[in-house]
Amino acid sequence: MIKTWLGLHDVHPTDWGGMVSVKEWWCSNTCGRSQSRRPLLSLILISWEIWNERNARVFFNNATPVVMLVTHIKVEASSGCLAG
Repeated sequence: MIKTWLGLHDVHPTDWGGMVSVKEWWCSNTCGRSQSRRPLLSLILISWEIWNERNARVFFNNATPVVMLVTHIKVEASSGCLAG
């Protein structure tokens, strides 16, 4: 399984059954985690936002200015579970 190959032994997909959204899953898996995981979570958040921007540009011909994209990433990082 991919999670074993990546060394993600604490990830249990069977626990995700009651999740309604990706945001709910994200918060349930990141809230209360140690500060040592914060850089990894930040990288995942940034990758996610860039991927969404890429999709908006490719599929909807809608480009967000870089300054606005960076501001959005900062807001997302400072709110919710990533902020700690």
